[in-house]
Amino acid sequence: MNNRNRLPNISLSEIWLLGRARRAPPARPVAAKAWLGATLAALLLLCGAAGNAAAGGAGAGNANRAELHRLCTSRIAAAEKALTIPDQLLQAVAVVESGRWDPTRKRALPWPWTVYARGNGKKFDSKAEAIAEVERLRAAGVRNIDVGCMQVNLRHHPRAFDSLEQAFDPTFNVAYAGHFLKTLYRSKRSWSQAIASYHSSTPKYARPYRKKVVRAWNEARRAAAEIRRQERLSAFEERRARARKRRAEQARQREAKRLNTP
Repeated sequence: MNNRNRLPNISLSEIWLLGRARRAPPARPVAAKAWLGATLAALLLLCGAAGNAAAGGAGAGNANRAELHRLCTSRIAAAEKALTIPDQLLQAVAVVESGRWDPTRKRALPWPWTVYARGNGKKFDSKAEAIAEVERLRAAGVRNIDVGCMQVNLRHHPRAFDSLEQAFDPTFNVAYAGHFLKTLYRSKRSWSQAIASYHSSTPKYARPYRKKVVRAWNEARRAAAEIRRQERLSAFEERRARARKRRAEQARQREAKRLNTP
């Protein structure tokens, strides 16, 4: 996310605290945006509470790689629902931004410890390593750095997060990016234009990016449809197995009753 457009000058921790205070939606536009961000951040924290323990994991072996992918995907799914973003669209943006191949699911999925700078993207096995890379880049004078699941740019969005720890927290990273994309949609009145502007306001950069996201979106929707099909098939097989077991038990009981009848 390299776009210079910004959300109101308020940090995610501040708008989350607004949500914790359970204030009603205010009338002023900027305050209303803050309230919306607070609501989303609170929702994502609740939905993702179980995954927070893995957020600082030190390794990314096969055993927990799926869990690390899920740190992004679970929060993105919650954000799509909370902000009424089309199903799988924010996921597609994240795949283009920080996708890493998942050998188990045979497709790219967002990776939380992704850093992009100087035309080079790096995927790290832990949050600590990702933070250390950003600190090293900053010490070298680099400011144009994208971070996290949604690759929020730290130069163009300087007040998005209170710290690098928060920037790499999938909850806050996704909350900010999702709210940013929805804000672009409200401005452009087009998801296609919002996708392009998420990356850049310059057409020669925006158009190729939009095409990438649309391809990823189509793939994500096909994958989601296949998962739903498999889930329905599995549920059907379970119901059929239970019905067979029930009929077998009923037949056994009838036979036992017959044998016990004088």
